[in-house]
Amino acid sequence: MANLLPQQIKKDLRREYARRFIIVSMVLFSCVLFVSIMSLSPTYIVLNAKKSALNDFKDSLKIGEKDNTMSIISEMKEDVDLLKKDTFSRDIPYSIFITLFKIKTENITITRISFSQKDNMLDVRGVSATRNSLKGFIDSVGEEEMFLPIENFPYSGFSEPVNLPFNFSIKLASDHDN
Repeated sequence: MANLLPQQIKKDLRREYARRFIIVSMVLFSCVLFVSIMSLSPTYIVLNAKKSALNDFKDSLKIGEKDNTMSIISEMKEDVDLLKKDTFSRDIPYSIFITLFKIKTENITITRISFSQKDNMLDVRGVSATRNSLKGFIDSVGEEEMFLPIENFPYSGFSEPVNLPFNFSIKLASDHDN
């Protein structure tokens, strides 16, 4: 039937078809663009806020000023000193405990160890299989350079022949003080 139409009407129909195709394409493109803008706008807003905060922080630093730079360096130095102090406080008890366990014989069972950094004292509790093993352990602790000799140990607790419970405090030598 379309072949029977005059040429001018056919031409007008093609133009109308092209115009409608362009309009539908533009509406579809506009819808896609609108949805994209709406879904990306929160990200854009957050990024701008972060960029603004970063610029404000950068401006507040003013790296070129000597006073501000020195204060930043001193704060960093204080933080490093705190970190050094923290690792130091962890290493001291560890080395003390290792030394104590090296001295201990198999006849000595240590049930509790507590370290007081303030008093620089080590409290030790345990059970000894025999009197001689407990006496040897006390003497070995006194001979170790890390510890001072044990004074005021209650030797009256040696009344039992086996499985002697003990509890004493060991003071650290002064070169292992904090």
